Amino acid sequence: PKGETNQMGDFKMSKASQVYTNGENRVTVSIQDWAFRKALWLPVIMSSKFSQESTEGYNKGITIGEVSPGREAPNTKQMRGKRQVLLNKRFYIEIDQRGGGPEVYDEWYGLVKKDALPTE
Repeated sequence: PKGETNQMGDFKMSKASQVYTNGENRVTVSIQDWAFRKALWLPVIMSSKFSQESTEGYNKGITIGEVSPGREAPNTKQMRGKRQVLLNKRFYIEIDQRGGGPEVYDEWYGLVKKDALPTE
């Protein structure tokens, strides 16, 4: 796993990520702690209302459970894409995959130990 912390004045953000590979398939899971910074999470909430479809895939807003907004953007032609979810208006979870289809997102999101993340 890799980790980093960034700071500008009183504004702090931490990130942890891990890359998983299996042959040509690759999944990167990252979790950013935005520590309740509305300036960061408000655009995610707004973009969760937007959807687009094309011949190569889709880019749509999603809601996981009742309160976790995000985006899902697989490119089915190139077999790659991302899912981004804002958990508890604090943790930005991103799953970036290459070599699989959209079904990969549910599997990997389910493996994230969300219960271990602080709620406050």
